[in-house]
Amino acid sequence: MKSKSGSNVVTIQKATKDLFEIMPGIVTVKIVIGIVSALIAVLNVNLLADIIDYAGRLINSEQVKKDFIISVTGYVLCYVVLQMSSVVMYYIDNILIIPKMEHFHHRLSEHLVNISLEVTHNPQIQNMFWRAKDAIYQDRIMSVFMTAFHIVPIMIQLAGTMMILYGYSLSLVILAFMSVFPSAMVSFWIGRKEYRFSVEQTQTSRLSAYLWEIMTKKETIRENRIYNFGDYLKKYFFDVQHKVLKTRKKLLIKEDAGRNLAELLKNSLYILALISAIGLVRKDVITVGMFAACIGVFTTMQGKASDLFSYFSEIDNICKYADDYYDFLDFPKDKSGTVKMEDGIKRIELKNVSYSYQNNQKYAVENVDLTVDKGQLIVIVGENGSGKTTLSKLILGLYKPQTGSLFVNGMPQSDFQNTSYLQNFSIAIQSFERYAISLADNVLISNINNRTLNIDSFFSMCDLSEIRDRLGGYDTMLGIEFGDADLSGGEWQRVALARAMYKNADIIVLDEPTSAIDPLLEFDLLNRFLEIAEERTCIVISHRIGMCKKADKIVVMDNGKIVEQGTHDFLIHNHGKYYELWLAQSKWYH
Repeated sequence: MKSKSGSNVVTIQKATKDLFEIMPGIVTVKIVIGIVSALIAVLNVNLLADIIDYAGRLINSEQVKKDFIISVTGYVLCYVVLQMSSVVMYYIDNILIIPKMEHFHHRLSEHLVNISLEVTHNPQIQNMFWRAKDAIYQDRIMSVFMTAFHIVPIMIQLAGTMMILYGYSLSLVILAFMSVFPSAMVSFWIGRKEYRFSVEQTQTSRLSAYLWEIMTKKETIRENRIYNFGDYLKKYFFDVQHKVLKTRKKLLIKEDAGRNLAELLKNSLYILALISAIGLVRKDVITVGMFAACIGVFTTMQGKASDLFSYFSEIDNICKYADDYYDFLDFPKDKSGTVKMEDGIKRIELKNVSYSYQNNQKYAVENVDLTVDKGQLIVIVGENGSGKTTLSKLILGLYKPQTGSLFVNGMPQSDFQNTSYLQNFSIAIQSFERYAISLADNVLISNINNRTLNIDSFFSMCDLSEIRDRLGGYDTMLGIEFGDADLSGGEWQRVALARAMYKNADIIVLDEPTSAIDPLLEFDLLNRFLEIAEERTCIVISHRIGMCKKADKIVVMDNGKIVEQGTHDFLIHNHGKYYELWLAQSKWYH
């Protein structure tokens, strides 16, 4: 996927703007210290050259001795100031800046939850997000600014050393530049190769991380032992790793060859500079002391020129990594309307709605007509793969109809702000999250800012009181990641159901919320759920039909279509798909 961020200049402007917004004072101090340090460094080079020169002429004059002492004193003071500025910069970089960088993590995670849920299933978008995360974890935004910023002090130091070296010989200035130019070109070439390699290997890196996760996470250990597929996973993981290393090895060989050749040219020109300086001594153009000073300045200038070229090549490389972050932020957010929903949801209407997943020509939901009125209990039933979950995501506004229309309170659902619309919903789904936090917070997290509700009632309703007492209270950490208390699948589902109830939303969507619980316990649990959810709108999605007798409307789905709608008695007498399901499952509920 091509970068949309534009030129390196644009990326530098974005990074600088972002950093000045979150820490203007710190960034200003860094700039000032950097420039002042560069000027002192130039002065230091000049003082060191004088010291070396005076050292060769100390026996000639008392004035030379005085000048020597002054230069040494100045050099020491400059050194002390540079060391102090280095300590200040270390404190800024490692103490003050790190907390500020959380801004970029928040911005990335906030953008992720605001892009369309549909596109997150696209592997290319996953690759983009992976690289954007890497850009943040590796502090690429700060690196862009710091690399660009370092160019200014380096140019000051380079200009200063050039002027000093020019006082000895113009040819040495030219040789210093020529000696580092090949290294700069190699660095530029390597940077581009490295970035291209990282992009090409993004999906492989994701696969490698996934394989490592399933090799080591607790959920797969049991199946691993029973099915004994550990060797298969290890082979798969290391085959992926070796494939990457093989490609990487070829790249490293080319990089090493380029670096070695550039270093050979650099050293050859350094030797040529030595020969040139010796020639100046032989012609009495410079003294032996000046020769030593001259070579010292040449080495310094060579280093600064190398740094300058290196920063120019590095900025091109780092900007590409930073662009991964900015490109992801440029990815359009899920379209949100402008109308704030304030009076709750009174009616939801789906008219001839169809939806299919990417790269799938078959509709997951096709030509659906459905009305949900406030206070109704709607039970959507059907076999696995019939389109029930996709239909719920359309009702929630997480997916947008590809054909047809979805109206809320008579208005298109797309007119409402996404946030204010979703505030009306609470969900409990089959693939719920098992949070490695306290037992209480696993429930409270659905409405974390409202602790006024009595949590005991929700634990009682969902048969969690005994579990709470057994584990030692609400503060017990769940999961074996950070505590020592774990729950069974059915117990976790009850926690997820309590979490859905605690939000106290107007509409509750339960998508196979009790699939890990036996039918009789499910029937009892959902009945109690209906008691506490009275006067709320409830949409229950299940392949079981235990609570259908109490439903205001039963929606029967098959192959993405609604094949029947009505009450339990109506559908039983209709002798259709629902009748077949009831006959197959009714033995559980007698």
